[in-house]
Amino acid sequence: MKKIEDLTIEELREIVSAVQEILYLDITYSEEPGEDVEAWNPHKEWEIEALEAIAFQLRAHGLEPEEEPERAEKNDRA
Repeated sequence: MKKIEDLTIEELREIVSAVQEILYLDITYSEEPGEDVEAWNPHKEWEIEALEAIAFQLRAHGLEPEEEPERAEKNDRA
């Protein structure tokens, strides 16, 4: 899994833009070509597909954890 700090500014912008669209952009599809309407909706209700789409974006940028989770070293102070 990549570390966040290893991503470029362009990659970070792409991820944030995609997540913003997933969470807040409503698209009303029209039967007429080119007549679809897009609107930003701060009250958009989220479905499970939104979570799957966000996970896809993270996976596409190498931010999905490996099968075996990395564990941070613990400080064993007693």
